[in-house]
Amino acid sequence: MYLNLKSTRVYLSLALAFSVTGLTASTAAIGVATANGNFQVNSSQVRGSSSLVDGTVVETGSASSQVQMNNGAHVRVAAGSRVKIYEGRVILEKGVGELDSSTAYQVEAHSLRISNAGLNTVARVRIASPNQVMVAALKGPVRVTNASGFLIANIAAGSSLSFDPEAGIAGPTKVTGCLERRDGQVVLTDQTTNVAMEVRGVGVEKEVGKEVEITGAPEAGSSTVKGVSQIVNVSSFKRVGKAGACSSKAAGAVAAGGTAAGGSAMIGGVSVSTVAIVGGAAVVGTFGGLAAAGTFSGSTAKATTSR
Repeated sequence: MYLNLKSTRVYLSLALAFSVTGLTASTAAIGVATANGNFQVNSSQVRGSSSLVDGTVVETGSASSQVQMNNGAHVRVAAGSRVKIYEGRVILEKGVGELDSSTAYQVEAHSLRISNAGLNTVARVRIASPNQVMVAALKGPVRVTNASGFLIANIAAGSSLSFDPEAGIAGPTKVTGCLERRDGQVVLTDQTTNVAMEVRGVGVEKEVGKEVEITGAPEAGSSTVKGVSQIVNVSSFKRVGKAGACSSKAAGAVAAGGTAAGGSAMIGGVSVSTVAIVGGAAVVGTFGGLAAAGTFSGSTAKATTSR
């Protein structure tokens, strides 16, 4: 009886130890949120600062908040916004968020995934309506994909794009750019999204060197051309622009990451259009205040209380 009782105590001690260890691991802090004022963490009012665990919901009121992740990522949450924080991503559910990171961290907004495409990148993301997401690359290049990893846009520093992801991945591709031959294949770099794609179809070979608008469907698999991630089977195309529009100078400007003023495209079922830019900042009326400095006023808080 004594031996059985002793064994039972040992088993109970081990089970308790494992339970405590598991609980500690599952609630380990992944970062901290701070603000110069009140904000909500998982629907509870907090003032000053709060530790974060996987799945924490942070909602701001009149003051913005800063989220510093343990992995080095820095997320600013504008006033009147709501985010859900995870160790490797932040889900923007409402308002405006800003990612300042050189680490592999991303912002999710609807079905879109926004991440840095270089070092020292600052990307600002706004949910403008139930079906519209605006993304500004304030510093460094920004990459936008859908939930399946399909490349939707490469945004150069100082540029902004508006996305309507309602159509979904099954939709067509409709892009405009100059056809060029690269590694033995025909490639088009879209003027709006700066996404390079290999294009296949009857008649496209004869259009190399010309600016065209193509409509087609994405093909499964990736291109073998360096720097090209997708293939489009062209169903129709038409020439656009003036003769000589595809000079080497113009092609070089597109390849360098420029976006066409007033351009639009459809990639992977997501409608994309440019946002007017003046001096590297979005026009206030057009972008609804996304680039306004006041959006993040009061975000440099020093922690006064903890939770």
